[in-house]
Amino acid sequence: MRTPEAVQISPNLRHPDKERAALPDVPETIGTCQHPPPHRRIAADAARGLYKSFHLNFSSSLPRPLLETLAAETLRSDSVHRIAKIYDQHLEFVTLEDNLFSLAHKDTYVQMNDPSAGEPKIHSIVDKIVSGLFCVLATLEVVLLGKYKQDVDEVNRRTGGANNGAAEFDGTDLIGNTKHLMNAVNSLPELTERKKVIDKHTNIATTLLGEIKGRSMDAYCEIENSMLTKMSVDRSALIDLLRGKGTQVDKISKSNIVDWAEKLYGQSISAVTAGMNNLLSGGRQLALTRTVEALMEGKLNPEVDTYLLFDPRAPRSGPGSRLRGPFKEAIVFMIGGGNYVEYMSLMEMGQRSQPMKRVIYGTTELLNGREFMEQLTVLGRKMGLRTTGAAPPQ
Repeated sequence: MRTPEAVQISPNLRHPDKERAALPDVPETIGTCQHPPPHRRIAADAARGLYKSFHLNFSSSLPRPLLETLAAETLRSDSVHRIAKIYDQHLEFVTLEDNLFSLAHKDTYVQMNDPSAGEPKIHSIVDKIVSGLFCVLATLEVVLLGKYKQDVDEVNRRTGGANNGAAEFDGTDLIGNTKHLMNAVNSLPELTERKKVIDKHTNIATTLLGEIKGRSMDAYCEIENSMLTKMSVDRSALIDLLRGKGTQVDKISKSNIVDWAEKLYGQSISAVTAGMNNLLSGGRQLALTRTVEALMEGKLNPEVDTYLLFDPRAPRSGPGSRLRGPFKEAIVFMIGGGNYVEYMSLMEMGQRSQPMKRVIYGTTELLNGREFMEQLTVLGRKMGLRTTGAAPPQ
């Protein structure tokens, strides 16, 4: 929901921390994602009779102690009747696609692996992640209810007596033309928004093409594929490429790539590329995809034999049991950061499965290679390790 849409629902939508004029005959809608939420300010506004009623919307579940504090203060000021509704909206995540979400927790990998982080800090991070995952699960239930409502509307439309949903007019053509003109005018804002989206995608595509040309990424991919498919590598071309175009991030592993090229001459090519076949695209599965597929199939597999199933319906004292499959749906969540490559690999796996499987991919935050390297650099400094090379460009 965009801000203008929220204002249309509640014209008096305001931030709870800002000063506002009293409107005693107008209901107030308050939405907050603050931690902790401004419950004392809300109670003070209710005590002043600032609005006729208060509809409180919290991005996650309001902790019981804060709820009790809000109740006690409104009772003390005899304003509890002004609190009309309290909603836990479960919005502690960002949906990027139908099967992709992020909790938008910054630098989780660094925080979880920081050698100076104490147990309370780790527990706080884990609790925050659990709260976000609970919001995702609660929202998935809402999506299912919404689909049921859509089916009911479809039945009502089919049995409402209309002729395929088409409106019939008994008046002159002027009435119909006027209606079409009004529809066209009303659709202008929507068409404008669509144009903005198209312009954004065009700008993204242009920027990506510029990055590919500026960093000679096509040449890197060509040499990489030559190493794996033709079982040969042009050492001089590789050295020239590393000396030419590309950012510091592209060249930061220069010594490792050259060492790998030298090994291609000193060892069997099959021995060197055996481990790479599972890491690169082009018909090769990522380690994460192989693991998820094996877990969902539920077959005996030494790679996943050590995974345990924790069933919330089982007794708490009981140990985790082995996974029992097969499964048609799964939520894969990466702590410390995820990426689009893993997401697309999982989507392809689900599409080619028979029957098709639905996989939802989530992560604490989505990272690209440069951002993950920056976190590794910060973590290396915290661990007292020396860092070589210049920092990645901002």
